Amino acid sequence: MRAEIDRLDERVERLTAARDYLNHLLRCEDDDIIRCSYLDAELETRTPLGRRARTDLVAAARARDVKTDAARDEKAERVCPSCGGGVERPVRGRPRTYCSSGCRQRAYRTRHRRDGTAS
Repeated sequence: MRAEIDRLDERVERLTAARDYLNHLLRCEDDDIIRCSYLDAELETRTPLGRRARTDLVAAARARDVKTDAARDEKAERVCPSCGGGVERPVRGRPRTYCSSGCRQRAYRTRHRRDGTAS
């Protein structure tokens, strides 16, 4: 029941934000979105990087892909979220999440029992 209330609250927030944006478009003082004062505040609150100082949308989209200096440790030992044991790294393909099919099934059953989507 609580999860459903949380989902509804989230949906109400999204719909309210969409309504506010559409209302703004009706009364916007400038047709050029680059000069729109409302857009600055929206970009600051709704995007992780905020407004970018670029002249067009393509340049702004390209600037969004910021490279980080932090390297990922591909060989770090993984821990099974179900039992806490070590997860063997496969030679090829996608890294495993669970140490065994039993742990994977247990996690699946736990998720579906909690969500109420399966018995």
